[in-house]
Amino acid sequence: MCACVKSSHLYFYSSLYNTACVKQSSHASGMEVIDRLTFLEQRVQMQDDEIQLLKINMTDVLKRLNISEENH
Repeated sequence: MCACVKSSHLYFYSSLYNTACVKQSSHASGMEVIDRLTFLEQRVQMQDDEIQLLKINMTDVLKRLNISEENH
């Protein structure tokens, strides 16, 4: 083979490799984004649950305070 054919093959395989790496990197980045979104959604749900519990506890405390004030 002449040098020009060898260099074109190298360029072709190099391009294929780079394309594969970019696709793999994009896929990894996409998975990282999905994982991050899933984590954030779970965290928001947990915080929502905590807020609901705080509301329930606050209601209970206010009822107890009202009962206590009525008895004094």
